Amino acid sequence: MSEIDKQRVITVWENGKPVKIKVKETSCKHSNQLFRKEQAAVQEENEPVPTFARLTTNTNKNMANKLKRKYIKPVIIPIFSALLIGSVLGLIMLKMFVTLDSDATSGNDDIPISAIEKDKEEQKLQNGSSIVHVEGVQAYVLQAGVFSEEANALEWKEKYENKKIPTVVWEKDKRFHLFAGIAETESQANHLSQQFQKNELEVYVKEWQTEGVEANLSSVEHQWLENFQNEWNKSLKLLSAGEELESKAWKQIVDGFPKDTKKLSQLNRHLEENLNKLSEGNNDQAQEMLLSMWLTYENTIKELESK
Repeated sequence: MSEIDKQRVITVWENGKPVKIKVKETSCKHSNQLFRKEQAAVQEENEPVPTFARLTTNTNKNMANKLKRKYIKPVIIPIFSALLIGSVLGLIMLKMFVTLDSDATSGNDDIPISAIEKDKEEQKLQNGSSIVHVEGVQAYVLQAGVFSEEANALEWKEKYENKKIPTVVWEKDKRFHLFAGIAETESQANHLSQQFQKNELEVYVKEWQTEGVEANLSSVEHQWLENFQNEWNKSLKLLSAGEELESKAWKQIVDGFPKDTKKLSQLNRHLEENLNKLSEGNNDQAQEMLLSMWLTYENTIKELESK
């Protein structure tokens, strides 16, 4: 084969114009490889750019983050500032109130202590106490007069005492009653009134009563009050039957008075002061004693009811 046969003529485009070039086979092979590379390069240029290779996405995210920080930062700072200031002010106010309260308490030490001591004393006296029923009293009295003024009642009382007849002034419903005797029954009271008529003294038989009450008493106080009432009723029977009273029994009532109470002290003190009247055996004085003890009993249980 000649040299011409070994050469080949190919046409290529250069700057938009066809150019004929003679090449050897080896050159053709090289040209073919070059052609393939050019084709591959053209294909690569025509392929679309992948989305993940673009820079616009990251740029947008950065811009969004910057915008968020731009608007959130001015809001967060005032919130945290307000919380911090509020906490500090709250602690300051709490300390101020605690200090004021301590000063107020320390400035009035006497009041709480005295109140506590008073409560302890009342609790001690009322230890084991409960609401109980206190019985009333009923009997017949010899009324020597009833007055609207105490001075008039005391004047008539003196007249009876000048005749050796003891009497008791009993105030009730803003009226002053003058009693000169007492009996268990109406017939016994009428019999006593005849003796007054012999002395030219006018008296009226009248039923008299003290209502029972509900009172707050300890078991010891209630028992003593019942013992007092039972002995009073017994003494009324003896006196109405013309018998002498038992001073020994009344002395036991005085000795059995509960020492830790003040509620019944007035009644017990009155009983102590009148014990001597029982030993003399004088019927008139015994009647006056029962009347005065009855009056004190009524005043005592009324005070208990009010508490």
